[in-house]
Amino acid sequence: MLDKMITPTIFELAIAEWGSANYFQSLALRYGILRRPLGIFFDSKGFDAEKNDIHVVAKWGEWVVGCLILKDHGVAFKMRQVAVLDDWQGNGVGKKMVLYSEKIARDLGKTTIVLHARQSAIPFYLTLNYNIEGDEFEEIGLPHRSMYKLIGR
Repeated sequence: MLDKMITPTIFELAIAEWGSANYFQSLALRYGILRRPLGIFFDSKGFDAEKNDIHVVAKWGEWVVGCLILKDHGVAFKMRQVAVLDDWQGNGVGKKMVLYSEKIARDLGKTTIVLHARQSAIPFYLTLNYNIEGDEFEEIGLPHRSMYKLIGR
């Protein structure tokens, strides 16, 4: 991993096509950050279920350093699987990916972003003006809260 003191902060945001090299890098990132620590493995059926989703990536050169998924949810997109490499956290990658995703959603006529936030991620989403809705619940063995943001058109 890169030393936090020398981690570059210049990166680009893009949409990764399902099945592309960037998509597979995002899978590896999601596994390393979100799944492996919980002992959760990917199921190949899940890959096909993501075929029509929008895969946002943050890239530094040829490397994917952050990713998230937007899944169609009617008038909303459900944001899921948000992950940023440990050494890149705190450099604005997550914030810029979320804001970029909101723009994509508006451009596609969506009015809302919804998500299930792990307890540890709630403060991050609150800084981006997401709202908590409902009671805490358990998902993948961790406490979560439903959150949303009205993004207009």
